[in-house]
Amino acid sequence: MSGYTTNEIAPGFYCIEHGIVRSFLIEGNKDALLIDTGLGNDDFKK
Repeated sequence: MSGYTTNEIAPGFYCIEHGIVRSFLIEGNKDALLIDTGLGNDDFKK
């Protein structure tokens, strides 16, 4: 991820930081939940 820092907090639970914006990704067996998609300045999906 360009400009993003990703840290795994626990198995399947990630903190994704981009400047002052902090997002969280929780992975399940079938789906994932993204909390706070950020400012939209970069390609977050990539």
